[in-house]
Amino acid sequence: MNTMMKTNKLVTTSMLVALLAVFSLLGTLPFFNTISLVVAPIIVALIYHRGGRNNTILSFVATTILVTVLTDPIYGITMTILNYSMGVGLVYMISKKKGPLANFVVLALAIAVGITAMFLIEIRFLTDYTLMEYIEVFVMDIKNALPSILEQVESLGGNVEDNAALIFFTNLTVKGLIMLLPSVLLMYAMISAAFVYKVSQVVFKRLGIYVTPLPRLSEIKSNMYLIMGSLFLSMIGILLVYIGFDYGEALMSLGNNIFSITGIIGGMSLLSYLMEVKLKYPTVFRIVILFFIFGSSLVSFIAIAGIIDSAFDFRKLTDNGLYSLLKSRQQQ
Repeated sequence: MNTMMKTNKLVTTSMLVALLAVFSLLGTLPFFNTISLVVAPIIVALIYHRGGRNNTILSFVATTILVTVLTDPIYGITMTILNYSMGVGLVYMISKKKGPLANFVVLALAIAVGITAMFLIEIRFLTDYTLMEYIEVFVMDIKNALPSILEQVESLGGNVEDNAALIFFTNLTVKGLIMLLPSVLLMYAMISAAFVYKVSQVVFKRLGIYVTPLPRLSEIKSNMYLIMGSLFLSMIGILLVYIGFDYGEALMSLGNNIFSITGIIGGMSLLSYLMEVKLKYPTVFRIVILFFIFGSSLVSFIAIAGIIDSAFDFRKLTDNGLYSLLKSRQQQ
């Protein structure tokens, strides 16, 4: 009986590995690379769910060899690392049965690790540069391309002096780019995690696999631990800058961005709740208002509202919000 089960698991794993290799190959094509980025990690999670841990480890080796033979060694290694890193995040969602925040954070971290590993491997084996040298060359290439870009913008009647993007690239330095990298990686990981989470949630539900669903926008509350953690990161960055480590600004910027993003999401959620539950606005109207506010200076006030709501929990989404505690004390 055990032998039959092991054989069935191995056969299932082999079929899923073949499917994973196909989607890894699709990653070399435009448009299909996005589909591959979402589907491949789901297949990895299914390998773990259907075949177990040992078969998952074997599948990693088999997929690496298969994709390497069909494409090239660097692509085979980097794509497999990325797919399995993201797959680990989905495996966590399936096996641990945690809440949506824990699932999202683990998945985002897994994506960040996979992207970083892929980037470093490609620099190491596809170029003759170190990481710092590669960044220097990248900034130099941008500087060399700027004059022709500025000339084209001016020929089309564009305003060069007030163009925020052109000003940014004109003033870009190696140090400035290094400061931005953690925040850019964070944004990419968060957007990818939200997309992969939502798609995998639908796929797993159809396959009878339960994962904690992502809450609706109006049901999200900024997490106080994330807010405190982001402030702690910022303080560490400030301390590093104070003692003379200039690149501590990258950590400070990362903490500030996590703080701002957490507040904005919480504030937009609170506003969405008010429009949906209290004001009964239609969905399309709510989306238009949220997009308008997100692109305006009002987003700062929304972030502040989200931070305040994280402590007081005006919507009573949890039992430990200050608003609920104070109200219950008054009733006593």
